Amino acid sequence: MARAAAQLPDWIFSAPNKRRVIAYVVSSQNHGKLISERDLARTLGVDPRGSIDEHLFALAQLGLLQRHEGPRRFRILRRADMSGIARDLSDALSDLVVALERVQAIPVKRPK
Repeated sequence: MARAAAQLPDWIFSAPNKRRVIAYVVSSQNHGKLISERDLARTLGVDPRGSIDEHLFALAQLGLLQRHEGPRRFRILRRADMSGIARDLSDALSDLVVALERVQAIPVKRPK
């Protein structure tokens, strides 16, 4: 079965779900929120059995999230609670997400 063509704004993140998770986490309106994998998947309209757990654990390793009350719950850190490197990363990812919102959602052209 052929995989769906990646959309141009998703290409840089390698997957649309990863872009959605990152966009959610770096959005200042979500800083301080408690999230679970299942609730986030429902909010984003993605399959909870996908790689959402991998995305969240990686973002926690990068200092943007903190594991909270069990292995599948996270708190999105407020800027004041992030390390300097994590703040810089959050700012850069936020800028990238905003810029990509202006990119037309067309399929990535693949070599023939």
